[in-house]
Amino acid sequence: PGFVSGSTGSIFGVNITEGIDGAVLAPFDPSNGFPTLFRGVRVTVGGIVAPILSLANVNGQEQINIQVPFGIPQGVVTVVVENNGTQSSIDGIPVFDEQPGVFEFFSGAQRLAAVLHADFSVVTPSNPARPGEVLLLFVTGMGRLTPPVPTNQVGPVNPLANTVNTPTVTLNGVEQAVLASVYAPQLVTVYQINFRLAANTQPGLMRLVVTADGAPSQEAFIPVGGAF
Repeated sequence: PGFVSGSTGSIFGVNITEGIDGAVLAPFDPSNGFPTLFRGVRVTVGGIVAPILSLANVNGQEQINIQVPFGIPQGVVTVVVENNGTQSSIDGIPVFDEQPGVFEFFSGAQRLAAVLHADFSVVTPSNPARPGEVLLLFVTGMGRLTPPVPTNQVGPVNPLANTVNTPTVTLNGVEQAVLASVYAPQLVTVYQINFRLAANTQPGLMRLVVTADGAPSQEAFIPVGGAF
């Protein structure tokens, strides 16, 4: 639990998404980014208004997804949720410098890490990673950047914005060679880690973990095939 500046943050509660049925994505404006007031919902983190990414109310399970503003200091902050005229404050929310979380998707019944091949095709069981190839992994929770990127702006292309610290990537406990760790170009709250899959990696469904500043991600999975 807690937030990392610049990254995806989720708030769960009751009566926080009035009038929402299902999941609703907030519109993205290339000039202004995501809205800070959407369907009557507004969120501040440490007094700073947060861009809203989406709202959801699925079978009574309510959720607000935001971009945690860049520049929130480590420690604890107060989060204020406003919903169509009502307001609730949550004190003591911890803020971490880094706390990586791997984006995932379902391929059939299997939940996999969000990984692309160098040709930008998705790594799936029918299109597995291959030993020795460079892969693109997508995470959140990597924190500060150099050069800095303002809140609610997409990742730059030239120059790329690098993470302050370089994470480690392990597959089944074996460290992989990290080639780059940047704010993902043209995306918000998303970081991209490029790594080379070890040449001696065996085929199978591998356990992937990203660690940054001593904080490990959840365990995600990536399918690996035989060598080309």
